[in-house]
Amino acid sequence: MLAELAAHKEQTGGFKPAGMRKELQAWVQKQRQQKKLFDQLGTESMTMTQDRVAALDGIDFPWASQAGTGPPKKRR
Repeated sequence: MLAELAAHKEQTGGFKPAGMRKELQAWVQKQRQQKKLFDQLGTESMTMTQDRVAALDGIDFPWASQAGTGPPKKRR
């Protein structure tokens, strides 16, 4: 999945979910959840390791969700 995420970034210029497969979107969300646990517990969680953190950092993965970072939507 990491390779797919890196390819998505290369193709789209970022990590926004538009155009991502649903499985990749779910994986991205899981990485954010696991990183939060990793940071809180100060130890490797069930799936998050220091190596995975380093790999995601290596592709400039945004640990905070980018949802809602665009311009405000107009109300009707």
